[in-house]
Amino acid sequence: MGSAARAILYVSIASICYGLQPVFIKAMVPFFSITEQTLLRFTGGLIVFGTIALLEEKELKEEAKRWMHFVPAGLIYGFAVVCWIIGNYLVMDAITTGILSRVNIIFIAVISSLLFADEKRLLLSRRFFTGMVLAAIGAIGVIASKGTITFELGVGAGFIMLAHLLGSFYSADLKSLANHKESATSLSIIFASSFLVAAAFFFIRGGEVGNLVQPIMLIPIISGVTGLGIGNYFAFKSIEEQGLVATTSMLLATPLVTAVISFVFIAEELVALQLFWAMVLIAGCYLIINAEFGPLHLGRGIKKEFKKALAHL
Repeated sequence: MGSAARAILYVSIASICYGLQPVFIKAMVPFFSITEQTLLRFTGGLIVFGTIALLEEKELKEEAKRWMHFVPAGLIYGFAVVCWIIGNYLVMDAITTGILSRVNIIFIAVISSLLFADEKRLLLSRRFFTGMVLAAIGAIGVIASKGTITFELGVGAGFIMLAHLLGSFYSADLKSLANHKESATSLSIIFASSFLVAAAFFFIRGGEVGNLVQPIMLIPIISGVTGLGIGNYFAFKSIEEQGLVATTSMLLATPLVTAVISFVFIAEELVALQLFWAMVLIAGCYLIINAEFGPLHLGRGIKKEFKKALAHL
C-alpha cells in the first residue's frame, strides 16, 4: 500500500473513531458522572496503549529512558480530554459538540505556523487569516443557532475550545515526535501520564468507585478504546504519513460521522440554521487548508490521490 493510501486509511479510521465519541458520552450521561465517564474512557485508552507497549516491548524500553520528554505531552492531553468531556456534559448535544470540535484546525494551524519552520508562511497568508475569521464566526453561529444561549451552553462551548487549544499543543508534540522518527510506542508513555490526570480528577471530584463496576461500564470503556486509543493511534500514524495540518484538515469529516450516528441512534436533529453556520465554519477551515496546500490539493489533487489510494487497496 502506497503512502497516500495509508494516509487516507489511517485518517479515515481516526475520523470514525473520533466521530463516535460525542454520541457515546451523551448516551452515558444518565448512568455516569463526568468524573466516572472520564476515568472509564481513559481506562479503555490505556488498554489499547498497554497492548501496544506489550507488543513493542523492546522499543518501549528504549523510549522509557527518555520518559521526561513524553510526560508533559501526556499531562496536557489529560487536561484537554477532561475539559472536552466537561464541555460535552454542559452542551448536551452531540452534533453541536462535533461541529465545534472542528475549530481545532484554527489552533493547530496557528501553533504549527509558530513552532515549525515549514509552516511559518501561513502567518503571511490572507487566506489563512480570512479562514480563521470565518471559522470563528461559524463556531459562534453554531452555538447561537441552538436558540437561547444559556450560561451553561456558553461555558460548555468554552470548555470545548479550551480542550482543543490544549489539544493543539499536544498535536504539535505528536508532529515533533513524528519528525524525530519516534515510534508509536511513545504514545504508551504519554497516555500513562494522561491517565494519572483522569485518576486525579476522579478522586478530587469525589467520584463513586461503586458506579464503575456496573455492567454498563463496558460502553464508556469501549468509547475510550475507540476514541482515546484507536483514534489517537491512527491519527499519529496519519501525521507520520502526511503531516499535522493535512491530517487535521481531513478530520473535518468527523462532524458528518457524529451527525449520522446521532441521528440513527439517539434521534438528534441538525436544524437548518446550525447547518448554515457549520458550512461557514467549514468554509473558513477550507481557506486555512487552502492557504497551506493550494487549490489543487483540495480539488483535483484530492481526487487524484483518492483514485491512487483505491488502486492500492
